[in-house]
Amino acid sequence: MLTITGIDAWLCPMPMAHVVRLGAMEYRTRDYVVLRMRMDDGRVGRAIGYTRGTPLLEALRTLSGALDPAVGLDPEAVRGDLRARYMPGWASFVRAASLIDIALWDLRAQEAGLPLRDLLGDSAAEPRSMVVAGYFADVRSRRELLDEVTDLIAGGASVVKVMVPGRSVDDDLQLVQEMVRHVASLGQDAAGVEVAVDLHGGLAPFTEAAAATVRRFDDLGVAFIEDPLPGPDWRPLEHLMERAHGVRLAVGEDLVGLDGALDLHPFAHLLRVDATASGGLSFALAAVDAADRAGVAVAPHVFAPIHAPLAGRSAGVRLIETIPARIGSDPIHPLLEREHPFVDGVVWPSRPADAMTTGLDLPLDWEAVGRYASAGWTVGAP
Repeated sequence: MLTITGIDAWLCPMPMAHVVRLGAMEYRTRDYVVLRMRMDDGRVGRAIGYTRGTPLLEALRTLSGALDPAVGLDPEAVRGDLRARYMPGWASFVRAASLIDIALWDLRAQEAGLPLRDLLGDSAAEPRSMVVAGYFADVRSRRELLDEVTDLIAGGASVVKVMVPGRSVDDDLQLVQEMVRHVASLGQDAAGVEVAVDLHGGLAPFTEAAAATVRRFDDLGVAFIEDPLPGPDWRPLEHLMERAHGVRLAVGEDLVGLDGALDLHPFAHLLRVDATASGGLSFALAAVDAADRAGVAVAPHVFAPIHAPLAGRSAGVRLIETIPARIGSDPIHPLLEREHPFVDGVVWPSRPADAMTTGLDLPLDWEAVGRYASAGWTVGAP
């Protein structure tokens, strides 16, 4: 029976072009935790995720040291065992458990000799490309932001999602309105391209004014509005939708398990599934299956190499999100050993079928990871 010989993890705080300010949230670096799971036959399972200000590296070390060889390498069995033993504080460990789960799925696909997408299902769906725009709006000119949208559309974006700064509702509305008008002005060059808006939970707590604000954004003709309220607080969405009926919402990226995803079905135009944050690919597959049964479309949250394979599971996976390297707000590319299509915002098809690697198509450069790391550890054999 194959066994894990060692697990390594690193915290890589990568510098961004500017400070990201989204309402009350501020990020000076994009902090990634990278996981490498080494097997006795030489295979390596990989995963990566954001810390989002959590002690993810430490939580991952706790769970990695608690893996029971008797449980084996089945991702769902491993997750169930860890959850049973750490149940009282499980919410604090979900991001760490997610990375372990993703690495185990990577290993499972490698053992089967298949790209991860082919292991997950046989859907031939080709999701649209959703590319993020509008970062650093507080330090960039409006002309720069509009030119960025032009470039993203030329590069293949079919949905442009605007990250509003979240400091002034009126300023945010003006920015989105200008984006919508700009896309319309491109004429045939932007045929079929939609604009969406991400409010990153900025309308908390829920009030009548929040509902009115959501309606004002919807009146601009956006494709959907993402996270008008804080992600973990999904119950108030019911009250929001009572007062803003018909508004298309994209919600779900900050969940800590499947129950929240099930609760969101009545309110979601798009379910934002994040395997790196909510329970790994095991969670993501269950969430996609449940969304299919409920007739809800899915748009996974960033990390395209991890999430694009979910399209093999279901045609309900409609959008794959990317943040191109040139924007400077998601500087993962220095950690990779080769250029990857998602770095430029084009993810579908991610690469020709005859060039697909087995397992997870996440070409991490281990030397670069070690070079950029500010901390790290090894469990088991070095």
